[in-house]
Amino acid sequence: VTIDFVFLHGVPLCIKNARRRPAAMTPPAEMLYIGKYSSAKGLPSLLDAFDLLAPQRPHLLLHIAGDGSGLEAETLRKRMTTMPRVLLHGQITQPELADLMRRSTVVVLPSFFEGLPLVLVEARACGARLVATNLPGVVEELTPRLGDALELVGESLGERGAKRADVAGARAAAAADPFRAGPAP
Repeated sequence: VTIDFVFLHGVPLCIKNARRRPAAMTPPAEMLYIGKYSSAKGLPSLLDAFDLLAPQRPHLLLHIAGDGSGLEAETLRKRMTTMPRVLLHGQITQPELADLMRRSTVVVLPSFFEGLPLVLVEARACGARLVATNLPGVVEELTPRLGDALELVGESLGERGAKRADVAGARAAAAADPFRAGPAP
């Protein structure tokens, strides 16, 4: 088995080549973002990372569950509707969200500001891998409980937010590859 490393924004994307299936047989890798259409939640950086990785991963999908209001949300909504493999679900019911979490390879929390994001616990209970920015509530409360299922990104808690979210988006897209090296859910 050979392992290739590709670096995107300083994040190593590790892929075991021997496990790759032919493109016609590769199932979609599905990422999920849950939240408000907002820069504070890191959504623009996740979309930027998705734009960079999508051409390299033709089966990668990004599901967006949530909504927003105002000019910022409308600008993000317009951008997402032009992206061919971004699926907007809007506000959905808890059973629909649970089903979406079960289908997702990875749930991404690229937010700059969170308290204790229980959505990560819910997503893990549904079997998804987790990628989140290195935020105090995540580090202090969730990392000890979620272990290897949670991938933290960002160099430190004091790092500039835009860089953290950009790295989170890139790492999430890499984690969405079900054939990458690393622990499975």
